[in-house]
Amino acid sequence: MRDKILKETVLKFDEPCKTILKNTVENITKYGEYIDVTNSPIVFYQILSIFGLIKETIRCMNLQMTSKHLDNEQIANYIHQNIYQPKLVQIKVIAEHFNIAQTYFSAYFKRTFSISYREYIHNLRMTLIEKRFHNNQLPIKQIAYEFGFTDESHLTNYFKKRRNMKPTDFKKL
Repeated sequence: MRDKILKETVLKFDEPCKTILKNTVENITKYGEYIDVTNSPIVFYQILSIFGLIKETIRCMNLQMTSKHLDNEQIANYIHQNIYQPKLVQIKVIAEHFNIAQTYFSAYFKRTFSISYREYIHNLRMTLIEKRFHNNQLPIKQIAYEFGFTDESHLTNYFKKRRNMKPTDFKKL
């Protein structure tokens, strides 16, 4: 929606699209009279249908878009590069980094990767922590520091919650 061509071109909707667009906007407006629409899934999907109408009109008008879609590989690379800095992989930070809304990022990530963003982060973090434990080269305190935990007990509690065992027991496996 930030593409330069959309700022410089007037979209010409055909008749079915005009009617659908008009009805969709009226539905959102009417629904907003009865309920707070900011977190409404109904409104969310209505807005997605508006984007669909815009996309269809762009295709029919043969307009060439210059901006790129979200790149799944870029998202994964960003997460893997910043997993050691918890603040950089917070949804608000990563959504801002990719210049998209937080709620959209969460929905997009789940739809694209078939797992919630939070669960993906937990799984990745646990995989990396387990590798550190298997290597047995670093003390738990240093691993905790590496992954941004406040202290060793915080990492131990996190690990116990996820794996139902203490890190020391896991190291023995």
